[in-house]
Amino acid sequence: MTERKFPDSFESLPVINYMAVANFDLYYRNTWHYSHYSDLIYIISGNMTVVLPGTHEMEYPVNSGEILLMQSNIKHKDLFIPSKGLKSLVISYIWDGDKDFMPADTPVRKFEKNDLPEIHSILEHIRENCNGKNRKDSNLLMIQQSRLHSALLLLYNLMNGNFAEKPASIFTYKPENLLAAAEYYIRCNYSSPDLNKTEVANHLSVSVATLTRAFERCRGYTFVEYLTTIRLEAAQRLLAKGNCRISEAALLCGFADAGYFARVFKKSVGISPSEYR
Repeated sequence: MTERKFPDSFESLPVINYMAVANFDLYYRNTWHYSHYSDLIYIISGNMTVVLPGTHEMEYPVNSGEILLMQSNIKHKDLFIPSKGLKSLVISYIWDGDKDFMPADTPVRKFEKNDLPEIHSILEHIRENCNGKNRKDSNLLMIQQSRLHSALLLLYNLMNGNFAEKPASIFTYKPENLLAAAEYYIRCNYSSPDLNKTEVANHLSVSVATLTRAFERCRGYTFVEYLTTIRLEAAQRLLAKGNCRISEAALLCGFADAGYFARVFKKSVGISPSEYR
């Protein structure tokens, strides 16, 4: 098989204009309408049929777990039975790669549930973090755009039958973006004693090896060193306030063992937690 090269236009991240777990209302069922952006629709539960007008109306039935891609400015209706619990993740976006992504004569493209499990994993990560509060967070929005980018590249590979490279190894983050996203996640979750590289890598839809290399090559320190630093900084802030015991500070900062916390604290800070207080 001849390996196909991604078009140069694919290098940029898509810009997400709308992203939500949507419950379709009757307007979309009864009225012809357009989306001014490209749409990715991931059916979470229920089913619907997208209908395009014409002499012979084109129908695209989609069921739970299936994905529908639609070009911008395509007139259509979304037919569904309101009582059947239709719920879907809808992402409307603009992307420089749109013009090279789907042929002009293919305005809609459906993907079966089992076409590519990696895509579903990425979309589930997007779904888990697409509430209104998160969409206002620029770091999380960048992560979501990177995830969508990964999904689109995988879908393009699927459409073109190109699997010279294992899909899971496709990496679309710039190193500095990956590190910023990883460090942000660590700062938000350092208090969990179970936080580890696997969890962070899964959250960002990259391999553990990719995450490890990014830290060591771009930062000069390891994942564990960064996590420990963040935890110790938080512990120092708590101890400085003087309103909690050392064992409590350890637990609140992600150290399951108070003795281990004391040893690591003294090695890093130069004095014991009790002396620091």
